[in-house]
Amino acid sequence: MNRIRTNSKQTVLATALRSTTLAAGGLFLALGILVSCAPQGDSARDAAGVTANAEDAAGALAMANTATADAVSAATDYKPWIESAVPVAREALRDMVIGSGVVQGHQEAVLRARSGGIIQFVNFELGDKLDTGAVLMTLDDGIPSLSLRQLQQQYQAAQSDLRAKEDLFAQGNLSQNQLTQARASLSGLETQLAQIQRELGNTRITTPIAGQIAEKAAGLVVGDQVAPNQVLGRIVDLSRLRVSIALGQRQVFLVRKGQLAEIRIPTTTGSILAKGVVQAVSAGADQRTGSWTAVVEFANPAPERIRAGLSAEVRISDNKADTSLVVPDAALVFRDGKYYIFVVDPNAPEGVRLNEVRLLDQIGDRVAVEALDTTVNLEGARVLVSGLTQAQNNL
Repeated sequence: MNRIRTNSKQTVLATALRSTTLAAGGLFLALGILVSCAPQGDSARDAAGVTANAEDAAGALAMANTATADAVSAATDYKPWIESAVPVAREALRDMVIGSGVVQGHQEAVLRARSGGIIQFVNFELGDKLDTGAVLMTLDDGIPSLSLRQLQQQYQAAQSDLRAKEDLFAQGNLSQNQLTQARASLSGLETQLAQIQRELGNTRITTPIAGQIAEKAAGLVVGDQVAPNQVLGRIVDLSRLRVSIALGQRQVFLVRKGQLAEIRIPTTTGSILAKGVVQAVSAGADQRTGSWTAVVEFANPAPERIRAGLSAEVRISDNKADTSLVVPDAALVFRDGKYYIFVVDPNAPEGVRLNEVRLLDQIGDRVAVEALDTTVNLEGARVLVSGLTQAQNNL
């Protein structure tokens, strides 16, 4: 059946082309006669006859050209284009924000020596998993321990002295000033005692949080000296992770605290996926970059593989995004400064009709449009995405 239809179209087209050729030949013949007769001084009647013949031939040529165009249009098979048409969908064009960042631990802490001293014992290495309060390193506590014992003896003596003076004061044998001095002396010793106890406690360096050792300073060996406030390492809690991404001005309006997010961490054997939640969005833009920051937190899906510092892609979904009619950019036709789409219409002569549209937004190859004719409902309609050049030449 398709073959018979094609042969019929070819016959129509060939007939129209032959008509055009014959009409053009008649026009050229008439013009030749007119030109050849003009120099020989023919009568006005003969010249008018020749002119009339030329006009008839020209009219015949115009009619033949119209017939040819109609035949070409009729010979165009729209069926393959219609079969490949795609539906116009109502959906959110900007329903997702995509960004990238670096994986960080939910909690991180820098390990420091709170006081100076000589290293007596080192008890941690890179990657070690430690609980809160685990001892990482000890310093020589000889001097602080000696000072503590001396102060404790002085404190006990001061307590005894104060009790005795309070008895004397009660009997009227001691002045108020002497009692006040005794109390001040005891208070001063209490302050010194608390300070030396802190110094003694600082010789035991412990972890403030549970986690894994991410960094360890070089040269931490027994017998070396450490200075007060010296950085010894860093510990990271990897049970929960976070990624911070930068947002542009358009994106920041689409992200809210509590939104769901998908995190993808690429590896050599594929990607590790995780589900997370937007934990925070900055109230102001970074003055250096002009961007806003969104923090996404998630449970570690692979504790034995994921480490702090890995790169990650974050996709934040917006289920409240505005929807619009979306078509592929391949469906758009630009003509005379306007945009059109070919809509499949069984009632149209060729099975398609041309509709002018206005472009509302675009992301990649997806375009949000609306029909300029408000009576036209494009939702659910099917539009051509192939054969557009031939279609617009024939419609």
